[in-house]
Amino acid sequence: MNIVLTQDVRHVGYAGEIVSVAAGYARNFLIPKGFAAIANIKDVRHAEEIRKNRVRKHEEVLMNIEKITEELKNAEITLTGKTSSGGKLFGGIGESDIAEAIKEQKKIEIDKRFISFPNGHIKTTGSHEVKILLGAGKEIPINITVKAE
Repeated sequence: MNIVLTQDVRHVGYAGEIVSVAAGYARNFLIPKGFAAIANIKDVRHAEEIRKNRVRKHEEVLMNIEKITEELKNAEITLTGKTSSGGKLFGGIGESDIAEAIKEQKKIEIDKRFISFPNGHIKTTGSHEVKILLGAGKEIPINITVKAE
């Protein structure tokens, strides 16, 4: 069955694409959830609009990647957390904590899904390296310093 995706669907395609999927998958999941519509002339035109908007947004993102790269290059983000006597954090530091700290300290909004921990979540005080995935194959390592409260 040919459908037009109205949103990005993992392992299926991006918004604005016309894809062929199993009829049951389209009727029982994609269409009721609003992820897709049956590919008719009206929806194909709408898909072209969605695709043009996606291309325009992608170009804006690529321009912003360079700007964000410059601002976050060699960035030092400081966080505090409650610790035990051995320097271990209660609960640890996760993606959302780092995204919030970057927003507060550098005035840059980063989605928590684009923060990667090469060595697992931060569970101790000290200096740790975290990678920010910016898209288009670019990632920036930043230093996170965790201090005891």
